[in-house]
Amino acid sequence: MKKLLLFGVLALSINVFAQSTVKIGNLEVMTEDLGEMKWEEAKKACKNLGDGWRLPSLDELNLIYENKEMFGGFITRKSTRNRTFSFYWTSTLEDTRNPNGDVCFLVFAGGTPGWGYGGQEWDRNVRAVRGFYNFNN
Repeated sequence: MKKLLLFGVLALSINVFAQSTVKIGNLEVMTEDLGEMKWEEAKKACKNLGDGWRLPSLDELNLIYENKEMFGGFITRKSTRNRTFSFYWTSTLEDTRNPNGDVCFLVFAGGTPGWGYGGQEWDRNVRAVRGFYNFNN
């Protein structure tokens, strides 16, 4: 059972039997994280949700951050300097900023997004997305 609430180009979809999602343009985003895990585990966790769920690209995750008020925030940690920060995996491998082929991740530190890249064996937070096409428009 699914209910859909429309707000212009944004929609909140609530699946009574699973997590809720938010739609931004043609991107559907889970409102909750899947947890913290290594990159290969993150890809599998998204895929195991079925029906096209995957890790977001770096640009998609940045879009999610720009609309963070719709999601109730992100998992944060405190650093030794008492700053809050979050690390989220993306699907982006090669990038002009990332010549070594490591995986890009988005860093939310002190309310400002930034990017980094590193080894696939690191634990990072995971937010699943999927594309959709609205046949009514």
